Amino acid sequence: MVDVQELAAIEKQLATARADADQARAKAAYDRAELTRLRTLYRDARIVSQRDVQQAAAAVAIDDAAVTSATAAINAASSDAVQRFGPVLAKAIASRSALYQDLVSMRQMLVEITFPPGTTAPQTVRLTAAGGSVAPARFLSAAPRVDPRLQGASDFYVAAGGKLAAGMNVVAHLPGGSAAAGVIVPENAVVSFKGRSWIFVRSDATHFARREVSIANPLPGGFFVAGIPAGTEVVTTGAQQLLSEEMRAGLHAD
Repeated sequence: MVDVQELAAIEKQLATARADADQARAKAAYDRAELTRLRTLYRDARIVSQRDVQQAAAAVAIDDAAVTSATAAINAASSDAVQRFGPVLAKAIASRSALYQDLVSMRQMLVEITFPPGTTAPQTVRLTAAGGSVAPARFLSAAPRVDPRLQGASDFYVAAGGKLAAGMNVVAHLPGGSAAAGVIVPENAVVSFKGRSWIFVRSDATHFARREVSIANPLPGGFFVAGIPAGTEVVTTGAQQLLSEEMRAGLHAD
């Protein structure tokens, strides 16, 4: 589940930058009109001094710089929204649309789902959360960033609020998905080494072997790993220590 405070923070940045830009434009319009008036008075009647005209021109230059700065802030916030959430949600944030209002009020929940490689995101999925909560979700848009933990492409879905909460891990069930043989591996059984994921399985009474696995299918508290026969003994406590011992033994062997 995505924490929608990020959406609200970007919207606040946009609102602040827009207010600053509007204020700067209004001041620039006033100061430019004043500059025109002072120039006319100086040229036609010398009622004002040249210094007055110069000060008015400097004020206009400062106003123009403020407008440029505020515009840059608007563009930066808009760019942040696109980079984090993609163009669909970025547009909803900028316009404060009904979708945005539903998300920040948690009438609807934003869910980011990472599918196995080669899987086409379906229009609807069924979500299961820890505790057994079940909720349908509909496809919204592709997520622009890769999940750093799972290294897979992600998509945004929207589900009704109430049963789900921000920060909650959920499992997405695809409609019509084919069955796959495998086991559920606890999260603390998986170790990272050289950018890949591994588990340790018992090879005999006193030895363990490191085996590479894919963690593209997360579940609450662990991962579904295909290709491992049922009944395989997996190290669930001390996997990191085994990896350290293996690395230490490799150094001594060298």
